[in-house]
Amino acid sequence: MRSRWPVLLAVAVVVLGLPGVVVARKASSLRQLGTPVRLVSSDAPAPAPLPAAGGEPINWTVRSDGRVTDVAVLPSLGLVIYVEEVAHRSWKATAVDARTKQVRWSNARAHTGHIEAWAVTDAAVVLAYHHSASRLAWRTHRAASFEGIDPLSGKVRWTRHVYNLIGERPGDYAPTLASPKENVVYARTEFGVPNGIDTRTGETLWEYPALNDCRPRANQIVAGPGGVAISQRCPKGKQRVALVNPHTGKAIWRFSLSTPSLRLLAVGSNSVAMYQGGLVQRVIILGPGGVATAHIPCDCGDGAALSAGFVGGTTLAAGLGGRIGVGGHLLVGGPFGVIGADGGTGQVLWEKPVPGGPVHQVLTQDADAHIVSGDGALLSLNPADGTTRLVARSTGPLEPDAIIVPAGSYVAAGTAKSFSFTGPVGAGGV
Repeated sequence: MRSRWPVLLAVAVVVLGLPGVVVARKASSLRQLGTPVRLVSSDAPAPAPLPAAGGEPINWTVRSDGRVTDVAVLPSLGLVIYVEEVAHRSWKATAVDARTKQVRWSNARAHTGHIEAWAVTDAAVVLAYHHSASRLAWRTHRAASFEGIDPLSGKVRWTRHVYNLIGERPGDYAPTLASPKENVVYARTEFGVPNGIDTRTGETLWEYPALNDCRPRANQIVAGPGGVAISQRCPKGKQRVALVNPHTGKAIWRFSLSTPSLRLLAVGSNSVAMYQGGLVQRVIILGPGGVATAHIPCDCGDGAALSAGFVGGTTLAAGLGGRIGVGGHLLVGGPFGVIGADGGTGQVLWEKPVPGGPVHQVLTQDADAHIVSGDGALLSLNPADGTTRLVARSTGPLEPDAIIVPAGSYVAAGTAKSFSFTGPVGAGGV
């Protein structure tokens, strides 16, 4: 027995110490998640807004440190912002002066899976870094960094760790997950429950509840001037869509539909465009009160080929937290061409084919509308009557990772490790 004591003691040390080593290594890896790598802020005077027309020509190209995933042009702030995957588990967002391409700020993280998505409001650029899917990481507030950044200086205004934006692809610019003028972004918890977040403070404004046995986990979230549309899966194969007040989270109206497949497309001043898949395939436009005003047949599979946006219109506050949406244009593009509907009533105003084949993208920002046709041409679109004007022509169909961001008479375009910014852009009639 005496000779066995050292062996038993060694075994006991290993048995008792091994879990401690594993826990220590796990804790160390959790501490590393989302490590700030480069936080550069600028106190230089803010760039002047880009003129809507005229002005000195701009033409520059940025060679990034990694793979550029998306770009946003902010003419009112004189900024271009882009997100890139610098290396494996290393992501960065950078803002540059639109005239000079001088870096104003950058925000980066190492030991992170990716930037899930990002959005811009008047008060803040919101970056959603997704570090880990581990439940332990979520419970220790290490799974995500949800940050609000001053658009001009790049200084971090607030950080939350329990929310994330969900984009279609890592690093996507997600304007439909934000109400820019309302200074609200729409995020999910780790359980998928949608919340409204004030981008000025990072505080939670509301959490959307489960209703009538419908799942609290949101199926989709799409925002626009009339509010935010939220879809939920419900019993007996139904899906419920609600148009929600961005400040209170209260439903303005609800709409239920029996369908195995539903895709929210865009929100107008008081309307919602969506696609119903399954046996009945069609684009549905809902007007005031959630009443269907249009059904457009569309053999569009799961609806991934459809793109939509909204321009113009006015949304006014009404009594008891209500909202009144007036005017503007809801635009839906796909294999059929482009549909234009009144954003306040949901009534279809026109439907037209597009030169160059099926519409690849509908791009809307402020009062501007553009589309990308099947042959890669960028066309300026008049939302009132559907007439188009050529802005730029590609030599062939766009690559899947191609970036093309029109804003007024300026265009950011590129792929992979570089993009160019040009304007004002000349055009020819189509």
